[in-house]
Amino acid sequence: VVHAHMHPIPGKLKDYIGSPKENGYQSIHTVVYPLPGVTEQPIEIQIRTTQMHEECEFGSIAHDKYKGYMYSLHSRPARVNLFRNFQILREESRTADQFSDALRQYFREDHLAIFDAKNNLYHMKKPVSALDFICHAWPQRVSVLKDIMINGRSRPMDTALHDGDIVDPQFGRTKAVQREWMNACQQKKSKQVVRALCV
Repeated sequence: VVHAHMHPIPGKLKDYIGSPKENGYQSIHTVVYPLPGVTEQPIEIQIRTTQMHEECEFGSIAHDKYKGYMYSLHSRPARVNLFRNFQILREESRTADQFSDALRQYFREDHLAIFDAKNNLYHMKKPVSALDFICHAWPQRVSVLKDIMINGRSRPMDTALHDGDIVDPQFGRTKAVQREWMNACQQKKSKQVVRALCV
């Protein structure tokens, strides 16, 4: 149900019910992309039964001080009261359909959620190449682009980006831009950026 209404970050689903932790902790964890007007950071959602919750909070696991109700990416956690935030979003919607539409609009299938190395989130319409993203996020530095790291690996500038990709451009000091770079662009605006830098 969560993944049907929100956009999950690939590889972040953890099933501690099927495979409980050594201390007996049971829960299902998933991480979804930020919600509009609620947070700019990804949200970790934990799903467990009332019994599992009570055991976690008051039982044998409690001494481990497991920190619930948190969202994080790259070990940068921050507390969030997810239920309250959903209430606020729902209260701002006049009908249930508006609430559902607000969530759907944010997580549209024709858009990608892309992160930079500092965990800033960008939304771009598909298709998006690595160079498109850099032209969007750092248009003033494209001319000195040296290399592009995607998810920690050096990749060509025409690489198609996917949801959740982390893009870390490496900039030099000397102008490197070439007119041929336009071939790596999927978006008209990116081609305009490259063209302007080549004159």
